[in-house]
Parts: sequence; C-alpha cells; structure tokens
Amino acid sequence: MKRQLRTVVMAVLVLGTGSVLAEVINGVDIDFVNIGNAGYAADAATSYGFVGYNYRIGTTEVTIDQFAASGLGSGSGDQPVVNMTWHTAAQYANWLTSADINVGAYTISGGTVTAIDRSFRNGNGQVYLLPTENEWYKAAYFTGSGYSLYANGSALAPVQNGDANYGQGEGDPTWGNTSPWTVGTGSMEQNGTYDMGGNVWEWLESTYGGEAYNPGDSNQKMAFHGGDAEQYIVRLQATDRTYDLRGNAYGLTGIRIVAIPEPGTISLMSLSTISLFATRRIRRRKQAGKTLFPIGREHVCDAFEERVVYGEADGDYLTELARVFKASFLVAWSQVHARYKDLDKMFWNHMVVSHERRVVRRNSFRVSFKKKLVGGFDTFLSLIMK
Repeated sequence: MKRQLRTVVMAVLVLGTGSVLAEVINGVDIDFVNIGNAGYAADAATSYGFVGYNYRIGTTEVTIDQFAASGLGSGSGDQPVVNMTWHTAAQYANWLTSADINVGAYTISGGTVTAIDRSFRNGNGQVYLLPTENEWYKAAYFTGSGYSLYANGSALAPVQNGDANYGQGEGDPTWGNTSPWTVGTGSMEQNGTYDMGGNVWEWLESTYGGEAYNPGDSNQKMAFHGGDAEQYIVRLQATDRTYDLRGNAYGLTGIRIVAIPEPGTISLMSLSTISLFATRRIRRRKQAGKTLFPIGREHVCDAFEERVVYGEADGDYLTELARVFKASFLVAWSQVHARYKDLDKMFWNHMVVSHERRVVRRNSFRVSFKKKLVGGFDTFLSLIMK
C-alpha cells in the first residue's frame, strides 16, 4: 500500500497539565490534553503514576467515527468504539502515526504485535500509542500535588449516570443491558479528560504483571483500567485494575490514545492553529444549537438568578455577564502567566547548560592545544639537538 502523507494541525492553548490541544490527524479530529509535571513521584499507595516526560492524552475515548476512518472498523457515531482486541487497538495507534496500520511503534505480523518500539517517530516528530499504565494513571488521578482516589480529583465518588457512567455491578437489574454513552457526556475530570472513570474499560500497553511484553506468550495478560457502564464504583478507583488476554475483545472495552512528541521539542501557538480551533468550536456549537459566546447563557442565567435570590447580584444581567467574563479572563490570564514563567525558566536553564557545555569544550580544546604545542616544541628541540 502506498504510504500517504500524514497531515497534523495542532492548537495549543496553554502549555500545562489540562491544556486543550486540537489535532486533525489523517482527516480525523482528535482533542488531547497536555499532562505535564514530568518526573513527579509515583503514588505511594499503588506505585503507579511516575512518568519522566510530558505527553498528551485523548480527552475522550476513541469514537466509532474516529476508528472507522482507519479502515479497521465500520459504523458511525460518537460513542466509544468497543469490541476490539489489544492487537487491533495497537494497529489503530500505528495508523494515527503513519496512515498505515503496520507502520509505527508497534511491529505487526499477521495482525499480531510482535515488538514495541516507543522511540519510533514519524516525519512530524510524533508517535501515537496505547497509554502505559503509568501514563494512564497520572492522567486520571494526578492532582498537581499528589494523587486522588477518583479521576474527579477527590475521594468522593462521582455521581452515577451524571458525572460518570457506571452501574451497581452484577446485582444491578441493568447488568448486561447497559451501553456506553456518547463521549464527553459526563463531567470533565480534574485534568481535562472525560470518562477515565466508567463508560468503557480502556486497553493499556502495559502487561498486567509489569513484565516486558512477550509476543511468544499467548497467555500473557494486558492491563486495562477505568471500569465500564455496568461496573460498580470500586472499579473507578485508583487502587483498582484488571486484565485480560490480548486476543480477547469485549462489548465494553475500548481505547484512549497517548501522543508523545520528539524529546526536547515544544509545540507553540500560531495564528493558523488558533483559527482552526476557533472554527471547529464554532461549528460544533452551531450543530448543538448552542450560543457561540464562550460563556454559556444557561450558566450565567442560573448564576444570576441564584445571586438575585440571595441578594448578591451587582446589577442587571449584562453587569452579571461582565462580572463572570472578568473572573474567567483573570483565571485564564493567571494560567498563561504561570506557564510563561515556567517556559522562561526552562529556556534560561537550557541557555545556562549550553553555555557551560561550550566553556567545557573550549577549556578542553585549550588544554589539548597546549599539550600538542608543547609536545611539538619538545620534538623540534630533540631534532635540532641531535
């Protein structure tokens, strides 16, 4: 099959954990959030969560539409794609990387993954992967200063069928008759993701026992995390994990994708990428019949009515709208300013390290040159003294 050119357009809003990144990959729209704080210690309770680099993870599970574009499946819809083996999930990650299901971090032979090379990068310096257990765990439970029990950032369970899609286990009358909901239906989680607790299980790249991937061991089990629409609440907790044979496929097991850039590269904003993000947002809000204004009318009206009831309103609706907009702007500005300071510090440290390396190289050259000069002079004297 002739290899196609892979088109990627990215919009980076804030370079920090929870930042929204919109990408068009091989004609497919996929939203990611940035997961920062590289090198933060693992959760002492589980030993998971340590990742030594920044990365991006899908805001939602891969949908039926997104998966069908690869040719690995069919159908349409914004529900998560399910009923795939671990090998097929890896092929989809390859397709995102190269537009070819057999080219990427996963070496494929006869539809089976025979090797994993996470150093693989495409022409854009990117690679798309199934998340390792540490990558998935950090994206779900990292609070910025530790780890939470649930992906909502707390030890309090998300509201069933409101914040998250989960059931009551095998005793629930709906057991066996529950379907995943449309991705993004529930509440946004602490790091900008949706449904890392509930909806569908998600295949991970990691083996359940933590050992290296062994293609020759058909009984080796792969981990998955997150629970599904039928599972009880304990399945959504950070301390819970499960597994299955990589050749099995189930009606409530799907995938979420991780993106890792070339080491040392940083994606920056441009006018074209900002325009892309704005255009996509406007189109989606039009299709949903929502206001194009970035602050939803419903939210402001509800807040205004509540403040009127309690005698806290500062004026009319427009005054309240201005107050909400100002508060939102100040929060966004503080986040941008904090990320700018982080970038400034990072670039300054890089300059210092580069300067120190140049000094070391210069001093090394001087010493070497001096030795050669003295050695040559000694040789010259020995020749004329003979």
